[in-house]
Amino acid sequence: MNSFLEVIKGYLSFSKDRTVVIYGMGTIGKLLFDEIKLQKPVCIDNYNSLYDKSQVLINNTEKYYIIVTPLNGYADIAYELQQYGYKEIRDFICLGKLQPIHDLLKKKGFKITLKGNFSNWEELQEILKCEGDNKGYAENNILNSVLETTQAVRDGKAEYERDSVPFYERAWNYQFLSSIYYITQDIGKQKVSLLDFGGALGSTFFQHRTLLKNIDWNIIEQEGYVNAGRQNIPEISFYHDVQEYIDSGKDCDVLNLSGVLMYLPKPYSSLEMLLKKRFRFVIVDRTYFNVEERDRLCIQTVPDEIYHAIYPAWLFSETKVNLLFEKNGYKKVMSWFSTIENEEKDYLLLDDEGLLLPGKGMLYILNN
Repeated sequence: MNSFLEVIKGYLSFSKDRTVVIYGMGTIGKLLFDEIKLQKPVCIDNYNSLYDKSQVLINNTEKYYIIVTPLNGYADIAYELQQYGYKEIRDFICLGKLQPIHDLLKKKGFKITLKGNFSNWEELQEILKCEGDNKGYAENNILNSVLETTQAVRDGKAEYERDSVPFYERAWNYQFLSSIYYITQDIGKQKVSLLDFGGALGSTFFQHRTLLKNIDWNIIEQEGYVNAGRQNIPEISFYHDVQEYIDSGKDCDVLNLSGVLMYLPKPYSSLEMLLKKRFRFVIVDRTYFNVEERDRLCIQTVPDEIYHAIYPAWLFSETKVNLLFEKNGYKKVMSWFSTIENEEKDYLLLDDEGLLLPGKGMLYILNN
């Protein structure tokens, strides 16, 4: 308790001009700060009461610092506070130590980061190339890692893989499965054809394969992935493009766009081309949107412990994406926050601003 008090006192002396929010500490936090006898404004709150007290919390948000004790759902807390206007979330107290939010979030698993604000995809690629950092998804080291972990999943040595990282405990994407259930009930076919655009070697399929008995799974990918898939993954049909898929005689029942639109050089023209194929349903998942209503082109960095890669990535205007679907005759059926293992929200860290961006998902249906 005494060492913790010293950390608190040191922090307060460092941030004399700041109002401090003690968040997630509850009654213990109040007792601590009564003992310190603070001579500055303090607001004490906790995670469960965030919605009830949003009107109190929103005051003077640009000058707040947030202190959070160890607490499950730390990422959800940070994101919710951002939605109420807390833009200067800089420091967390965790396990008795004062840590910058970037360090804390990265230690907790938010290691894939976005930064920058660029205007042109080709120019950004040239910048990365000149700096020797243009290492993207098509690199052989990434393909080899994905193939190795996918084979481990097929052989029962892991439950599923994501971004080439194996996971050994079963975890469902319930929002995705809810969409699949809705779709199969609507279409009413014994076997529904799903085209997974940019689906790697079947990450989503193998994670849920025991529940996808009535789904004919197909993937569009880059040349190396198509070749590797055709040679090693007999459960899935692989294609180079949409027209090759259609020419094979498959139905346009479902188009799955999971974690892929962000990495297309011209995402809106690519999306419109896909929508003109008139798939009955389109699932969009693990897609990230800008905090402002405009598109933003960033640099995404994947650390060595996953696979070393640095490449351009888009943050979209959510309104603009929805309008494109409406223009092409689609209606949104449902939406959700994307989740990963253990039902935690799927976040990326916007490194420039210390903001967490949650992945989002939507299900669209083609109007009759």
